[in-house]
Amino acid sequence: MTPSFSDITYFIEVASTLNITRAAGRLGVTQPTLSAAIKRLEATLGIDLLVRSKSGVQLTKAGIEFVTKSRQLLLNWDQIKADVLNTRDAICGEYIIGCHPSVALYSLSGFLPGLISVNRELSIKLVHDLSRKITEKVINFEADFGIVINPIKHPGHLSPKLLKIACFLCSIL
Repeated sequence: MTPSFSDITYFIEVASTLNITRAAGRLGVTQPTLSAAIKRLEATLGIDLLVRSKSGVQLTKAGIEFVTKSRQLLLNWDQIKADVLNTRDAICGEYIIGCHPSVALYSLSGFLPGLISVNRELSIKLVHDLSRKITEKVINFEADFGIVINPIKHPGHLSPKLLKIACFLCSIL
């Protein structure tokens, strides 16, 4: 059984205060809730983390080791969350844009240089071919985007209105 983050966080607070009642107050939980969390943690690990007395608690050798590693675990978790949230908004990775050659002459220079300069982690590979072939590549997932002349109707394609919005957004980058 894997301990919960709240159990680990609770233990870290107990280790900081060396008093279950004070830690419970600081965490906004009841003392029985906090005691149960510590017991669950000790049961999961199979070892006592605290020595309890009327004047408070002391960390065992295992408790000292666990609190040190737990603090590092929570720091790592915070960094993982931050990294994941940063990638949510980032435009990065490699994308393949298929484009009819004559369309490329007039459209790509309008937005591609700005898009790449603003998004340093973005890599674009261009594929030039007939519009029909580019459409097939997009449908078959051989290209991520296609800019074509006289596109055939397909449920996964952008409508001309949506395409105008996308082009406008690219122009303001």
